[in-house]
Amino acid sequence: MIFDTDPIAVVEQCLQLRERRNGMDRCLDEVQSALNEELRTLRQGEAILGRTVHQAAEQVRLLRSAKYQLDRDLTDKSKASEIDNSTAGLADSVVGDIRSPRSIRLS
Repeated sequence: MIFDTDPIAVVEQCLQLRERRNGMDRCLDEVQSALNEELRTLRQGEAILGRTVHQAAEQVRLLRSAKYQLDRDLTDKSKASEIDNSTAGLADSVVGDIRSPRSIRLS
């Protein structure tokens, strides 16, 4: 009896059971061809899914990196906005009166 739930293992087990047959019972028929084709299809599907998992993991890595950069940029912009807000209240006259001793006033 076959109790395995892995499709590839089930097909391989069926093929092994067929290969153990003796004499005339051992032949290449439609069932044998269908099992071989199913095994080939399952392995191809497994390979495609493996590549897809790898690509998805790489995409997640890239997205995490982009999120980190965006969070960092947001933090920098928030700090810059706080500085702008705190300096916006300074009067121009206060800033304008601070001169270097060597500066010349133009009329």
